[in-house]
Amino acid sequence: MKLQEAIGRTLIIHHCLSHRLELIRKALKKQTNDFLACPNCFLMESLCNNVYKFYHRSPKRSTSLFDFLQENDLKQFTPRSIIEVRWAASHLRSTSTIWKHYESLYMHLQVYKLEDPSAIEAIEEIDWMLRNKNFLTTLAMECDIHEIFKKFSEVSQLKGDSIIGQSQQKTLLIEGLRKLQEPK
Repeated sequence: MKLQEAIGRTLIIHHCLSHRLELIRKALKKQTNDFLACPNCFLMESLCNNVYKFYHRSPKRSTSLFDFLQENDLKQFTPRSIIEVRWAASHLRSTSTIWKHYESLYMHLQVYKLEDPSAIEAIEEIDWMLRNKNFLTTLAMECDIHEIFKKFSEVSQLKGDSIIGQSQQKTLLIEGLRKLQEPK
């Protein structure tokens, strides 16, 4: 609004489609009188960020994870945070890392409880989410949704793409989300 005041005219404010997509995702987390917030959105975002913080803030924990994976011939990975300004790609990267390495992550947390009893409280905060009976189903659904969002976001960020092309991409996004609802 400062720009509008400086220019002295009314400005038309328009969010790019990638930004609008992120606003839609954020709206799912807000509860209003007409709309209940999506508890799974909170669960996944909280889990991804808690796992990231658990390892990122402690070189000892990061080293322990690296050593554990190496000793057990498991694929190396680094937990990722959800970076709000990276939009759909950040959500997908974070959730898919946990999806691909769920078993390794869970096993390491159980072993690390014994290595560092001072971390038990932080581990249990993550552990109860990982053991939730709906967790893997929810995580898979989140990965599928974010994959569709990411594709749409990437296409909508292409330079020179026309408004007509954006409309077609919006249609493809809606079709992709509808396919997720169909029984397989």
